[in-house]
Amino acid sequence: MSRKERLLVNTIDVEQEYKVIGLDLAKNDTSCVCIAESGEIIAIDRLNYPDLLEAAEQLSPTIFAMEPCNGMHWLVNQLQEYGHECRVISGKAVQQYVGSHFGKQKTDLNDAQAIAYLALDEILRFIRAKTPAEMSIQALQTIRAQLSKQKVSSIVCFKSMCQSYGISIGKNESSVVNFISLLKETDKIPEEVKEALRMLIANYKVLRTRINKIDKVLEKIVTNNVTGKNLKDIPSFGVQCAARLLTIAPNIKDFEGPKDLVAYCGLAPRNITTGHKQKTAGITKRGDKLMRRNLVQAANVLYRMNKQGKLQNCKLKRWMDKKLKILPYQKFIIQLAAKLLRIAYAVMKYGTEFDYARAGVARSALKP
Repeated sequence: MSRKERLLVNTIDVEQEYKVIGLDLAKNDTSCVCIAESGEIIAIDRLNYPDLLEAAEQLSPTIFAMEPCNGMHWLVNQLQEYGHECRVISGKAVQQYVGSHFGKQKTDLNDAQAIAYLALDEILRFIRAKTPAEMSIQALQTIRAQLSKQKVSSIVCFKSMCQSYGISIGKNESSVVNFISLLKETDKIPEEVKEALRMLIANYKVLRTRINKIDKVLEKIVTNNVTGKNLKDIPSFGVQCAARLLTIAPNIKDFEGPKDLVAYCGLAPRNITTGHKQKTAGITKRGDKLMRRNLVQAANVLYRMNKQGKLQNCKLKRWMDKKLKILPYQKFIIQLAAKLLRIAYAVMKYGTEFDYARAGVARSALKP
């Protein structure tokens, strides 16, 4: 049986009805494959975004499909304003389709055609695009992460340069005041190097100010959201975890239970079954990397709170003490991060504030 040939054209015929339009997105343009109601395959090798949006505005409601990328959220929001349905297909699904149907011949049009046909698969799980409000939170946290990385790099560079001149700086001495006084007192470092190190300290102070400014904006966004405020009040969860969770899982009803949310964030163990023997390995590390990192940091903070006696006596504390006796530190932190996420699930689902009396129970079931 021969494969259907594509009909190459230059523009989308807005008078025609389409089952689905598959888009392989690039920076300035897109490759487009339209599947007509008659089954005809119409292909456009290069279509710029203004022409695509102009055609979309005139088309009757249609399914548009694409792979996830940086420009995907913006395009989905634009197309939805025109009344179209958008389906975002996983890159792995597209890769497998191209491998099985096109003999692994990866081209832009092959990708666009694979995306179009996969969008008609009702069993396939599609990726949700972010709203403009969620995009703002995501952008702020991405920029904050980049600035934090530069801030840490500045400190590491300063300490390593001092070490190269025989000056060791411990963890408890890592402050701007100590750095400045060290440069004044020591005669081991040449003046030209001292001047460069002062520039490094100045850069660190600027970065710290900018990060604090972004933190205030994020805190305002989270506090003005009822669900975000409840999440922020969970011990050690904080603004960063609350903001990220509002971005990746705004509708908690999409998850059947807390285990699904834990698996979605990549904190569930991998299953390895062979010879009818089921084993588990490390966590899957699927989903949002920044959410998972924030949760692990929150778990570390909660662990230190408990260790310093700052966590009040409650079921959560007793659960932590019990787990610490049987688990090594690394595994305990991962389980505590998953526990925090289950508590967050209950807070979001039932719309309740965090309650020490009920948190930490089996399955974190904070039912009213």
